[in-house]
Amino acid sequence: MRENLIKKYIDTFNHNDEELYSQCISNADAETWMMQNVPIFTCNQPLFEEAYYFRWWVFRKHLKATPEGTIITEFLSPVRWSGPYNSINCAVGHHLSEARWLKCGRELIHEYVDFWFKGSGNQYAYSSWIIDAIKNYAILWSDAEYGVQLLPHLVTFYQEIETHHLTRYGLFWSNDDRDAMECSISGSGLRPTLNSYMYANALGIAYFAEQAGDSSLAKDYRNKASLLKQNIIKYLWDSEEEFFKVIPLEDKDAQIATFDFKQIPKQHNVKELIGYLPWLFGIAEDTHARAWRYLSDPMCFHGEYGLTTAARDHLCYNLPSEKNHECLWNGPSWPFATTQTIDAMIASR
Repeated sequence: MRENLIKKYIDTFNHNDEELYSQCISNADAETWMMQNVPIFTCNQPLFEEAYYFRWWVFRKHLKATPEGTIITEFLSPVRWSGPYNSINCAVGHHLSEARWLKCGRELIHEYVDFWFKGSGNQYAYSSWIIDAIKNYAILWSDAEYGVQLLPHLVTFYQEIETHHLTRYGLFWSNDDRDAMECSISGSGLRPTLNSYMYANALGIAYFAEQAGDSSLAKDYRNKASLLKQNIIKYLWDSEEEFFKVIPLEDKDAQIATFDFKQIPKQHNVKELIGYLPWLFGIAEDTHARAWRYLSDPMCFHGEYGLTTAARDHLCYNLPSEKNHECLWNGPSWPFATTQTIDAMIASR
């Protein structure tokens, strides 16, 4: 049954695919790899079942053998903004979240994470929730020892971001481009993105410190997470529109004129899907739950073909970018953001 089920989908996917780029596992080898590694899934909704196996069929396309071990690429074709071996760290949280469910997940994740922290990968190029993702892997696989061994690297990673992004307001500043959300309406500033990621990363360090028996380090990072959560709720929650938003800020050291969202220029005061990130990492509380109503609002995120990245009723929705950038996060649906939002909804239940 398993063999027939997987083969049926793979034959269809292979038949409809023009295999321009082949990395570790070609289309011809996809069936063998999936049979050996992918958890079986059946569903009385054929569309869900097909989507599940299509995702794994696509996932294996991105496994790439390098002299530093196997990595997971975001793009198959070479892109000019990538690092060594066409690597990009912005989606590493997504990659690890998926890879942990594979039968080969332990070896794959060790090699991939080592590439970022011990190899030539640039883990600072884009913001990420990499430590949180490693923690989730370690819990699933009962492999806390791996995170304990990485602990000095994880602390260095966190401290480096603190040095360059933590503001006088107790929140992290980030550039929307470095959040992999280019040309967003909100722009750069105190964003729910990096702040939510760093909250989760701090708790990840605390978890591994506890596993290592270092109660002092664990307490320090739990305190960092607690303070960050307080500030996210205090400063980024718009109580009038009931949504987490961005406080625009030109750079890390600039001074904020107002934390009153009504006083923020209309062209930057916007609801965006990133406002759901506090749920993904356990920051949002029951009192914030009314924010979910916007997902089904056709004037906000409910689009004909999926969730829009920004509210549809905003004056800057879907406007051409002055930067003439090929990526726009001012309305078009993006799988990256949609996945985060769905994961946030699951985590909120």
